[in-house]
This record gives sequence, C-alpha cells and structure tokens, in this order.
Amino acid sequence: MKVAMAIVVMSLLLAFGLVTEYALTLHVLSGSQQQWCTTLDLLTKDKVPYPSDPKANPSRVEAYILYKDFVSIRDEFGCPQ
Repeated sequence: MKVAMAIVVMSLLLAFGLVTEYALTLHVLSGSQQQWCTTLDLLTKDKVPYPSDPKANPSRVEAYILYKDFVSIRDEFGCPQ
C-alpha cells in the first residue's frame, strides 16, 4: 500500500513538473516573439521603395530586397503592423 501511494505521489509531482515546464516554455517563447516583433517593426518602419534606375543604384536594389525580406519575416511571425 505504501509503494502504491508513493507511486501516485511521484506521478503527481512529475505531472505538476511537466505542466510547469510547459507553461514556462510558452512564456519564454512569447517574450522572445515579442522582442522579434519589436525589432522587425524597427527594421520595417520606413518603407524602402524600389529604385527608379536599378543599374545606377545597385545598392538601393539590395536595400529594397532586404526590406522585403524583413517584411516577409514580420508577416510570418504575425506581428501587428
């Protein structure tokens, strides 16, 4: 009887530990996502237009591509705009 009671208590403690671990993991991931959204908001705050003459300004084309990549990542994260 004592062994059965010990098994029940250990099972409950293990279940409580797993639930606590899961809750803490969700909390950390949520905070991490919020930090990414803040960073992506800063990176996409000012719209970067496609240059009118790409051959004359290849660096502006690269800036535009980078901006579009950040917008895409922001959308994948589901960050508010």
